[in-house]
Amino acid sequence: MPYSQINAHHIQDIFDPETYQLGEALQQSQQVSELEASGQIGDRISARVKDPAQGICQTFISIQNNDATPDIEGECSCEREENCAHVVATLLQLIESLANKSDIQLSHAPRKFLYEQNSFNWESNRESTRESGKENNREIHYVLSPGKNQGANRLKLSLQLASHHPPEKTSPPHTQLYSIPHSLNNPPRFIQPADLEIFQLLQSQGQLTGISYFLPVNNRILLDQLLATERCHWQSIEQPVLTQQAPLTGHWAWVRHTDGRQQLSISLGKRTAQVLPCLPLRYFSEQEQKIGLIHSGLSDMDNSQLFKLPAYAVDKISHALRQPPLCDFLNAQIIPMPEQATQIEKRQARADTVLSITLKPSPKSPGKSPGKSPGKSSGEKPRSTFRAARTKLEAKLEFAYPGRRISHSEDSAFIGQFEGGVFIQWQRDRAAETTAIETLQQLGWWPDLSGNGDTWHCPEDDNGLSFARAIAFDLPALQQQGWQIQSPANTPSSKHNNPLPQVIKPHTDTWLAELTPFENQYMLLGLTIEHNSQSINLIQALHTSLHHRWIQFEAGSDEPQQSLLATDSQQIICIDNHHLKPLLNQLLELAGRRALHTTNNNETGLLLSRARLQAIQTLCHSLGIKLTLAESLATKQDIPAPQDVKLNAQLRDYQQQGVDWLSSLFQHRLGGLLADDMGLGKTLQILAFIWQCKQQNLLDKPILILAPTSLLGNWKTEAEKFTPGLKLQLLHGAKRHRYFSRIAQCDLVITSYPLVVRDLEPLLTQPWQMLILDEAQAIKNPQSQTSRAVREFNADCNFCLSGTPLENHLGELWSLFDFTLPGLLGSKQQFNDWFREPIENNDDQLQYELLIERVRAFMLRRLKRDVLPQLPEKTHQLCLIEMGEEQQYIYDSIQLHMKKNLRQQIHSRGVQGSRMHILDALTRLRQICCDPRLLSDSTAISESASAKLTHLMGMLEEMLPQGRKILLFSQFTSMLKLIQQALDDRGIKYALLTGQTRQRDQQVKRFQAGEVPLFLISLKAGGSGLNLTRADTVIHYDPWWNPAAENQATDRAHRIGQHKSVM
Repeated sequence: MPYSQINAHHIQDIFDPETYQLGEALQQSQQVSELEASGQIGDRISARVKDPAQGICQTFISIQNNDATPDIEGECSCEREENCAHVVATLLQLIESLANKSDIQLSHAPRKFLYEQNSFNWESNRESTRESGKENNREIHYVLSPGKNQGANRLKLSLQLASHHPPEKTSPPHTQLYSIPHSLNNPPRFIQPADLEIFQLLQSQGQLTGISYFLPVNNRILLDQLLATERCHWQSIEQPVLTQQAPLTGHWAWVRHTDGRQQLSISLGKRTAQVLPCLPLRYFSEQEQKIGLIHSGLSDMDNSQLFKLPAYAVDKISHALRQPPLCDFLNAQIIPMPEQATQIEKRQARADTVLSITLKPSPKSPGKSPGKSPGKSSGEKPRSTFRAARTKLEAKLEFAYPGRRISHSEDSAFIGQFEGGVFIQWQRDRAAETTAIETLQQLGWWPDLSGNGDTWHCPEDDNGLSFARAIAFDLPALQQQGWQIQSPANTPSSKHNNPLPQVIKPHTDTWLAELTPFENQYMLLGLTIEHNSQSINLIQALHTSLHHRWIQFEAGSDEPQQSLLATDSQQIICIDNHHLKPLLNQLLELAGRRALHTTNNNETGLLLSRARLQAIQTLCHSLGIKLTLAESLATKQDIPAPQDVKLNAQLRDYQQQGVDWLSSLFQHRLGGLLADDMGLGKTLQILAFIWQCKQQNLLDKPILILAPTSLLGNWKTEAEKFTPGLKLQLLHGAKRHRYFSRIAQCDLVITSYPLVVRDLEPLLTQPWQMLILDEAQAIKNPQSQTSRAVREFNADCNFCLSGTPLENHLGELWSLFDFTLPGLLGSKQQFNDWFREPIENNDDQLQYELLIERVRAFMLRRLKRDVLPQLPEKTHQLCLIEMGEEQQYIYDSIQLHMKKNLRQQIHSRGVQGSRMHILDALTRLRQICCDPRLLSDSTAISESASAKLTHLMGMLEEMLPQGRKILLFSQFTSMLKLIQQALDDRGIKYALLTGQTRQRDQQVKRFQAGEVPLFLISLKAGGSGLNLTRADTVIHYDPWWNPAAENQATDRAHRIGQHKSVM
């Protein structure tokens, strides 16, 4: 079928849908240019296609005559190389151009060098072209390879244009397939005179197929010129340049084909060189990348006659031997006598499957396997030294029959074998061969269809996991089915014949773990596997495999029972998942590159917080891993027996447990978070713990306690009451600096969060035994000034006290533990990845349990209902108050105005950009609910305009005569001022605590002593830390955003020492 009769339906039938659609898109976007076609037998079409992804691609298409459907062979300079989308685009452009009779150059004459007709004087231009080729860093390279042309072995030649990089760059040259242009009267500057001579010989002697040439059998001049360029290679431009080798001696001998046919071939004896299909006789040495002549002792004419003789069947060879030229050569004893049969038998053969493995480097950008999608990348990955990530596995599938091993593609129906004078025709076991092919397909392997389909590839991806699975799982499974697996030798015999990675399946009793101390609060975990007297670093293997996404546990019954790890020693470790899962659950740090540390001995270990010691010990014990501890980690601090000096308080059982827990952590130089419910005596437990350390002579440096300003007096009072033997210094007020010189002689120093920021420099000069944060939610924001300041201290141990360690989100918990035990929960980003996002966004129960397990030993939290069942009940009462007419009018007016303003803000800035405006609007509406006067200085608005204040006054006038002791909280200090005015008008006595209160302790004592029945407190100034058990009623005038803050305020009264019910 000539190309003029091809239509789009033919193309759709030949190419797969995806390739056709891509080609159609390229053609319709007018990416095809320089379209040429010749109308000879075996129509040839060429064009240039501009691909946005790959640049300019040159296509060459050959169409063979066929009455039914066209036989199209398309080659291209792109990565796919044949029958690609660029070939489709070229064919579609050809159809459109023929229909429009435009944009196509038709030629019905053989292609020839036009420079001959135009007398192009290339001799005079020899030096200039050579120099210009160097300037452009481009030159033509020639690649020889074995091929078949009409069933006969021939040498195949392809041309490649190489663009060399400057000398200072070591990267390989960029190459693309090249086709000899039609006209050379003005050749490109990179074409040298020697190239022009070769082009002429190829045009006159070679047979063009696509963009390659089959060389003629008699190719002495052409092959010599190719070798003389010093730019000729065997099979790949990446191979060394071919050179001339000294001649070898050979002789003619009979070679038997698969079906028993015999043919004369030149033999080189025991030499491994390959005989090339050309005259004069030549050989190729793959090991040395050299080509040389073969001396057979015969003339070129005799060699030519013998070379061209066909293969003779068993039943035909006797007749051929009696005919010239064979009879002449036999009579002259130039050739030996072939085997002959007196009898022919047919027998059924059994096929043994043989798979010969070869490892080759993967391309830089792995292509996708048929039916497979390329793997997605999740961020930057560390460079892997494991060969699997840059290796592809090729396997040649063959079948062993009696006396012969053959490929499935061989078309012989039987295998010929001589047994004496009997010729046996072994019938092939086609069913067994088909079963073997189906087995490989089921494993996901795919055949290389660019060849004969006998070479198979395991599934490919960009991280080498499929390669490792093929070696660790597929090959052993095939061996169990009786396949013969032939692996590369342990010592590489050629560039691509690399040994297979060793597969190791270690039991955990061969694992060795070692913990050694590191800087500050860290330790280094080493984990190795002992195998055949070799130590394999499992930490590095786990880290590499996690980053290359080799380890992926998927839910469901199809989950693999084993996972694979990659080692730097080119091994594959196969580990049972029931061992690997608990290991990775504990060692989440493995996924972070910064957690790895390489010692002076070049050993890689995992940096862990020392707080993880007990967890690692438990893990190793449960998995049967032998653990070695450094002496400094295994030895506890020697604590002497306490002296008989008692605390000025009787500790409850749970409080004594808290003191013991604190002492245990301090004994191991670890910190912790005491998170008991509000009112359970955290202050007393800390003081008792410090006093115990004092009695045991463990304090050689002072202890620093940071607390909210409102609690400084409470800490001083409690310390003087319960631990009068401690040397105490309170740093507060304008004259505090005079006491800095006394710090070193003190046991306990107390100051506030605002002051530690101001006094940071002098405080950092003092070594501290412990740093204790009361109401530690003050550092819940790790970016705040206070949070950054406390992290600069280098105390032996850090402790946090907080009844509400978690108010808004899990990130606050991380901030507290990052201070007390740096590294326990990883970095902030790691914590978000491991715990916060899975738990908060996906309700991940497993990660929640892992978080609980990780902090359990370092966070102690008891609730009132669990340890103080005798504590009187706490009664909650919600009062709903309806606004009066005046207040409702003001509220509606402000609401209408705010709503209009917010619509404008959201329209122009979006919801995220308008968050502060939304918060401001809500705050204003809350203030109106409290009292309209908070938004207006107008004296026209009276106290009666606030329904809530009126109701409050009614409650107080009813409760106070009953003897109630009341705490009244408000977040707005301006509201407290309005309440003060109302109380003063009614003659009701009260105490006041806000951020501006100077003598805070005096205000607390007035209320606790019963001097006043009412205590007005701003939520921020007195909502935490105070001990106000005198109160039995707590009123929240205005609810706060955070319920935890409200609960803290309420528990100023509902705590140890309270004997009355709290409302």
